[in-house]
Amino acid sequence: VLTDYLISSIYCGLRPVEWRATAFETSRDPSTGKLYAWLYVLNAKTTNARGNGLVRTLNLSDIPSPILNAIRRTSERGLTWFEEGKYEEMQSQLSQLVYQIGETIYPRRKKNFSLYSCRHQFIANMKSLMEPEEVSALAGHVVTKTAQASYGKKRSAWSPEDLKYHAWPLKEEVETVRKAAGFYKDRIEKLKMAGLIHGNSDDSWPT
Repeated sequence: VLTDYLISSIYCGLRPVEWRATAFETSRDPSTGKLYAWLYVLNAKTTNARGNGLVRTLNLSDIPSPILNAIRRTSERGLTWFEEGKYEEMQSQLSQLVYQIGETIYPRRKKNFSLYSCRHQFIANMKSLMEPEEVSALAGHVVTKTAQASYGKKRSAWSPEDLKYHAWPLKEEVETVRKAAGFYKDRIEKLKMAGLIHGNSDDSWPT
């Protein structure tokens, strides 16, 4: 179960709590035989305009079947645990197991790994491949600065040969992020022109 969870989170970048409400869908093109796969995720942070809509979609069609199977199992388990009222209990057990394994393998490490480490690594990996708006769409952020500043750095990304297969965002969701970023940037410029003091003076990646 933990192996499936770690694989799934590395390739999808979900917050741990988000695995309780996902839907995994596949479809095969009858003419080419190509398998298409998507993961629909109920965004955990939708209050105060922090999330890019209620649901985000990850296009997983380029990811090999063994990894897709792990994602499917993790998605199904999360929903089952949530419906049975034991999601927090199971997540806690996984968290403790990750901590124990980390302490065993790296006894001198000051900071241990957690379930959230997968999300940080995912975002670092995607930063090395995609534009900020695309990373934000995959991560469920409404604007680009959160994904750029609050998570793993681009220099922490895996090597290119290890990132041959990865998720893709939907163009529509990327465009939503781009429009939101443009709105906030324009708002900051107008505040500056008006001579008003505003807490956010960073017009490169607005929040």
